[in-house]
Amino acid sequence: MNTNCPTCGQEVPETENLCSSCGFQFATSTSSNIGTSPKVQRPKSHVKLVLAFLVDRTGSSKQFSSGILSMMKGIVQELKAKINTIQTSIITYGDEDEGQMPILLTDNATVDQALQDAEMIDFNGGGDPSESHLCGLEYALKTINWEPKSRMTCNVVVWFSTADTKPTSSGRSPQDLGQEIDDKKILHYSICEPQPFHYDITSEGGGLIFPISNTPDSADISKITDQVAKSISSSVKDHKTKPMPPTP
Repeated sequence: MNTNCPTCGQEVPETENLCSSCGFQFATSTSSNIGTSPKVQRPKSHVKLVLAFLVDRTGSSKQFSSGILSMMKGIVQELKAKINTIQTSIITYGDEDEGQMPILLTDNATVDQALQDAEMIDFNGGGDPSESHLCGLEYALKTINWEPKSRMTCNVVVWFSTADTKPTSSGRSPQDLGQEIDDKKILHYSICEPQPFHYDITSEGGGLIFPISNTPDSADISKITDQVAKSISSSVKDHKTKPMPPTP
């Protein structure tokens, strides 16, 4: 008879102790537990997670800057406990009319390096309340080394933004960018003051929107951090191409 690996779903003969697909190790029975079901050890997932944080660095995010850093730390700490390989990038962007072009701050690094780099983000500048949010997302979609979707890889973008957006200089619409998110099989999470463009993107590309004010309290920050991390880990475990709603 065969059983299914709890990590990757691969069929494994009951006589085998190791999953040939992902390396998951099943606990074996001993003389002390004959007649009882063997306990299954649950190691970290062997799925490779490509995780990108997209951050609006203009002055409009300055009040929320400590919350952004706190949420980034909380999300990666929870994911590190469940996922073995996390390749992390950070892109910041601002108001392109004021010369604030997107910056690849961290490129495919460890989560520890990414968190160190996040402390260097300078939340400042910008002009009118509308920022170049769509340009930042467009830059992320073409710059990050996204993985082809498979049972052993997963792409995720977590996006922090405030205020409305200016159009892209390329002429691409929010729906166009949402379609690219769908094409690249990226799990998309927006932590934001919701604007119409957020909903336009998720209507095409899927994703979850987590509304938050620019001056959230610690309870809001903790709740959303937990929800996003749980959704990512559940979606990775079940090999989803759209984020699963967080469990209560």
